[in-house]
Amino acid sequence: MLRHALRLIWNRKRANALIIVELALAFLIVFFMAGFGANAWRLWSEPLGFEWKDTLELRLAPGGQWTEDDGATLRQLLATVRDQPEVEWAHHALPPFRNWSWTTSVTYADRSVDVTVNRMTDGGPEDFGVELVEGRFFDETDAGPERIPVIIDEVVARTLFPGGFESGVDLRDHSDGDDPTTWPVVGVFRRFRQHGELSPLKPYVITRFPIEDPASSTPTIQVRVEAGTPMAFEERLQSLAESVAPSWNIIITPLSKLRQQQIRQVMVPLAVAFWISVFLLLMVAFGLFGVLWQSVTRRTDELGLRRALGAHRRRVYQLIVTETLMLALLASLLGCLIAVQFPIAAGFKALDWQSSLSGMLVGLVVLLGLAGLCSLYPAWLASRRSPAEALHYE
Repeated sequence: MLRHALRLIWNRKRANALIIVELALAFLIVFFMAGFGANAWRLWSEPLGFEWKDTLELRLAPGGQWTEDDGATLRQLLATVRDQPEVEWAHHALPPFRNWSWTTSVTYADRSVDVTVNRMTDGGPEDFGVELVEGRFFDETDAGPERIPVIIDEVVARTLFPGGFESGVDLRDHSDGDDPTTWPVVGVFRRFRQHGELSPLKPYVITRFPIEDPASSTPTIQVRVEAGTPMAFEERLQSLAESVAPSWNIIITPLSKLRQQQIRQVMVPLAVAFWISVFLLLMVAFGLFGVLWQSVTRRTDELGLRRALGAHRRRVYQLIVTETLMLALLASLLGCLIAVQFPIAAGFKALDWQSSLSGMLVGLVVLLGLAGLCSLYPAWLASRRSPAEALHYE
């Protein structure tokens, strides 16, 4: 049956070529959606590396350039917030779930890596729930103007220290160009995915923020409140913060809201692309259904002759379905040849080998199912052709 179906496909190769191209395009549509979907699911399944529940962000905007008085105001504000009975902890840190980032290049010996940087006050990483792997967290004993202690994640540690991490080594931060800053490494942590569940794992560094003498600041304070704290506390916290820093613009936002906004920002384009893909697949299905129906009509003489020679209706039915599935399989092979170029060329970071293989597998299953479904009714029509109908074409 398979050999005979291939021979029939080859004999009608010009007509089948367009069907194969159309099915290959449908395969690529499914491949992209399944590949990006598999990547998003894998990212969602990985842990964030920190806790965000029951946490508020205080976004601070001092007027004008950062001054020494602003540093004193920040210390007073942080101390006032920490004194509230509903507050478990409060730290200066770059906010999670925002599209803010500080990136730089760090080097050690002859190796370098581009990293994302966060700045936290003493105790910040511990309170955020960052998992320490080696070494220790920075604390008040690391205070000093010359060097800035840091902790690095496992990605940075594997890149810069392939032979194993050693506490106390110095990294060089080249964000200031010709005058690099020394960063002594005091520990290694598991991960910190600042930009949320749908963001990839990137090399990450957390530096100590010198609250005792801040030269400058990205003014955001993260505040963890007790579970079950009423929303009215936000209004009271707002009034309290404005009384300490009356000249600052202060906005309080729960991290849960920022998280929802960021997830929506990523998922809305995926949802739009999904429904567009569904619409295109429906168009392909209707087109394939029409082509198969027309093909059965044109092959009335051939199908009637097969029946006259003793072919059972079931065999004719199986022949039409097998031909369609073979066309879908050939189109899938063509689509795979194109799809495999994306992980090789690394054109899309989301389409790595794992996501691409998942996309190709889903594309194969969907295309075979679509082709099989579209062939059922035309195959049923073909099986109903009687031998007498072939006489009208002689």
